[in-house]
Amino acid sequence: LNSEAMRNFTIAIPTYNRIEILTETVTKLIPQLKPWHHLLIIDNCSDIPVADGIQSRIKFSDDINVKIVRNNMNIGGGANILRCVELCETEWLYCLGDDDFILEDALNIISETIDQNPDCLYINFSRNEYVRKTRKISKGVTEFIEILDDWPTFLFMSSSIFNCKLLKNEIRTAYLNLYTWAPIQSALLLSLKTDGTVLFSEKIICDQTSLADTTWNPLTVAAGKMVLPDLIQNESDRNAFARKISARPGITFLAYFAAVTNEIDNENRHLFNIFVSRCRLYKIGFLRHTYGSLLSLLLKLPKPMR
Repeated sequence: LNSEAMRNFTIAIPTYNRIEILTETVTKLIPQLKPWHHLLIIDNCSDIPVADGIQSRIKFSDDINVKIVRNNMNIGGGANILRCVELCETEWLYCLGDDDFILEDALNIISETIDQNPDCLYINFSRNEYVRKTRKISKGVTEFIEILDDWPTFLFMSSSIFNCKLLKNEIRTAYLNLYTWAPIQSALLLSLKTDGTVLFSEKIICDQTSLADTTWNPLTVAAGKMVLPDLIQNESDRNAFARKISARPGITFLAYFAAVTNEIDNENRHLFNIFVSRCRLYKIGFLRHTYGSLLSLLLKLPKPMR
C-alpha cells in the first residue's frame, strides 16, 4: 500500500467542544494510520483548545502526520467542514465526523478504492443503514442523478471521499451555499458537469455512531437541501434531482416535527413551509402538492393547550 494515490490522502476531523468523543474516535483511528496518511483536526474555537485536550490524552508517535488547527472564532459547523477542504494539502480528502467511528480496515479500503479509481471526483461508500448490493459508476451530472440511490448516504460525510484537487475549483460556491447544509455536495454538483466520475461503492467504512446530542434541526436540513437543485442548469436534470432528494425525510415527519417542537415553533413552521414551497416549485407529485398544502394549513391553526 504505497502508491502515489494512497500517499495523497488526508483524514480531516472538524470538531467543536467534543473532546471526549473526539479522543475516542482518534484512538480508534490511530492503529490504521500509515506514514503517508495526514491527520488534520480543525477545532472550531472550542471552549478548551483541542490541541491541549487531546495531546494530554493521546501520545502521537513520530511517524504519524498530525496537524491541529484552531479557528479564531466559531464559524459554524458547515464552514468548519469546508475548512477541511481549504486546508487539505493532499489530493484526496476523507472528512470524518468527530462522533463517527470508522471500521477497523477502513483506511485500507479507502486507499485501495482510490488506487483503483484515481480519476473519480467523488467516492460514496455504503452505510450500515443502506448497503448497496453492487458498485455503480456514473459520469456527468445526468448519470449521477440517475444512479443516486440514497440521499442520507450521499449527505453523510463520513462515508464520502473527495478528490480535493478537483473540488477546490468550486470552494467559493460551497461557501456561498452554506445555508443548504450540504456545502461540499453543492461544490460537487457543479464539478460534475458532463464528465465528472462518481463511484457508488457497496463497501462500508464507517459505523454512524452519534454519541453526542443532536446539533441539527431536520427542518433546517430539509429546507436547505431543496435549494441544491438550483445549481443544476439542465431543467430535466434539475427536476429529477429535486424529486430524488425530496423523498427523505418524509413530508409527514417534517410536518409532525414542526407541530410538536416547542423551542422554536415559529421558525420550524416557517422552515416547513419553505420546504413545501420548494416541492411545489419542482412539481414533486400531485399528492405531495395537495398533502403539503393541507399540512401547511393545519400548522397555521392554534396549537392546543398542553
